[in-house]
Amino acid sequence: MLKYPAWLSLLLVLISHSSKGELSLELRHLWNKQALSTPSKELVTASGERIKLSRFAYLLSGPRLLAGRPGTNAGKWLQRADWFAYVDASRPGGLNRMELGSLLPDSYRTLQFSVGLNQAIDEADPSSYPATHALNPNYNNLHWTPQGGYIFVAVEGHLLDNGSTGGFAYHLGHPRNRVAISLPIDLDLTKPAVLEIDVHLDRIFGGEHPLRIGRNPSTHSREGDPVAKKLRQQLTTAFELRGIRQAQPAARTKPASKSSLVGTPYRFEIARGFPIPTLPTSPPLTNERVALGERLFNDPLLSSTNKQSCSSCHQTAHAFSDPRRFSEGATGSLGTRNSMPLFNLAWKESFFWDGSSPSLRELVLHPIQSAIEMHESLP
Repeated sequence: MLKYPAWLSLLLVLISHSSKGELSLELRHLWNKQALSTPSKELVTASGERIKLSRFAYLLSGPRLLAGRPGTNAGKWLQRADWFAYVDASRPGGLNRMELGSLLPDSYRTLQFSVGLNQAIDEADPSSYPATHALNPNYNNLHWTPQGGYIFVAVEGHLLDNGSTGGFAYHLGHPRNRVAISLPIDLDLTKPAVLEIDVHLDRIFGGEHPLRIGRNPSTHSREGDPVAKKLRQQLTTAFELRGIRQAQPAARTKPASKSSLVGTPYRFEIARGFPIPTLPTSPPLTNERVALGERLFNDPLLSSTNKQSCSSCHQTAHAFSDPRRFSEGATGSLGTRNSMPLFNLAWKESFFWDGSSPSLRELVLHPIQSAIEMHESLP
């Protein structure tokens, strides 16, 4: 595990008072030196097995740079302890680019980072991250439940054998399987630069004793698992610096609307052991939007008579349901069913008694416009 002096994490704050150099990482995925993206075409491993990859994704953390020209012993480490990246070979061309941010202009000779997370981050509450954060489980789909903790590397696919297929899944996790990567570089950071890194996925299956998928089709990183040990060893050989190019910083994608960035990210708390639900990301949940939703739920102005709200039938005292057999609408009409209780809806995939609505965002519009319920029209 990499250890850094505590004062280095404060260095980037001091850098903001001086001139800066923008640095990015660009990771390209390869198989036998050919560009790779997932899902892949048929591939042949070092053991001669034919496979197709359906997923190759992983988490990076803790990058640091050693200042000083190659051949010198003097130098200082610059660390980004708060930096994380989610990398996925399914992106176009298997290419992933991420910003390291503004660094002090200097000469750098070593780049180090980790594949995986330290124990504190691995055990932290995953619901605390914003919707598109690299460690948000809904964004990366790399979190184990119910035992908790992240999957650092996911390699999944199909083994092809005489026309039949069998799946394989290698999931590397737990801080003991965190892998340190160290790459020599010769970087003069006076202008925006991009470190071009090749990730040779075929090497993960290779080595002196190539991995035989047919014999070991899975690992979930249990302590002492020889497959996890093999993957950990081979990951250190997979990363290779291809080159360094001077470039303008990557264009930042503008949000679809200004409102999508307004507010405080909502902290969705769940009991440990519960699966992590898929929450909306466009626009993402915020404290302000959740508070507005609660007000609208209790607002009778959404009905044609200005007297009926959602909470009229979904009553808090009755598990957000109605003790009556049939609920009464805004104009006195009776429904044909009892109002459903409303709880744990974040884990559901269909709504209404007949499952006719695929999402909560669609569901809420139906009662407002129903002639039997709130009897209101929407623009």
